[in-house]
Amino acid sequence: MTQTTRSLIASAALAALGIAVLTNISHASKLSDCYDRVIAACNKKPDHAVNACVNSGLDQCDGQFTTGGGSSAEIARLRASAAKKLKTSTTRK
Repeated sequence: MTQTTRSLIASAALAALGIAVLTNISHASKLSDCYDRVIAACNKKPDHAVNACVNSGLDQCDGQFTTGGGSSAEIARLRASAAKKLKTSTTRK
């Protein structure tokens, strides 16, 4: 398999992750709920995809729910709370 083919496969996989997370957060009614949905969806992903899933998912939540304001301290608190629910490779077993 060439490097180009591997890159295309990896790009397609990341795009699929983004679509799955975006679909999941569209039903959220508030920022904390959106974060929880992202974490739940990302916890189902393979270890190598979790960080990208969480980062893009939480950013999508921020874009959807923080356009009207919200303090950066509150957003940081909610992100930290959500991150505690993220399963690591050692807790997935």
